[in-house]
Amino acid sequence: MSGFLIGLIWRWMFNAQFGVINDLLLKTGLVDAPISFLADGTWAMAAVIIANIWYGVAFFAIMILAALQSIPEELYEAAAMDGAGRIQQFWRVTLPYIMPTMLVTILLRVIWILNFPDIIYAMTNGAPAGSTHIFATYMIDKVIFGQDYGQASAVGVIIVLILMLFTIFYVKATKVEKGGDF
Repeated sequence: MSGFLIGLIWRWMFNAQFGVINDLLLKTGLVDAPISFLADGTWAMAAVIIANIWYGVAFFAIMILAALQSIPEELYEAAAMDGAGRIQQFWRVTLPYIMPTMLVTILLRVIWILNFPDIIYAMTNGAPAGSTHIFATYMIDKVIFGQDYGQASAVGVIIVLILMLFTIFYVKATKVEKGGDF
């Protein structure tokens, strides 16, 4: 599903007048009056983060499920024969085996979040008062509304540098030294 469409759906869900989230909060008695989630800077950023997390959960679930299914059963049998309990098997077999997949998944998600401002634009357009801007939405605003191509280019360079830092972290964390077969 398009990130922009998902942003619109979440925008409607967080709407102060007819949003389902406020409706649920009011009906359960957790709040006395509707909350203007997208009009308050703190709540708006929390709403955008919730929508982005929801958007990424399916990808994480599929990747982690695939990693879990690739663990050889013999490793668990060997660990059990060595006297490892379920908790020790998790920490010594499962987690080390799926860690490379989790690191790649996190790296990809960070890259996607930094490069795809569609959810934020659909939900808040960077409002209120720019409190939900990320680098990509700020860069787009500078080009479209400010016609400031120089500052937008500088922001683009910052995005590339941040992504390079994350990539270097990934390479160091996974101890990748040279290319080859996977």
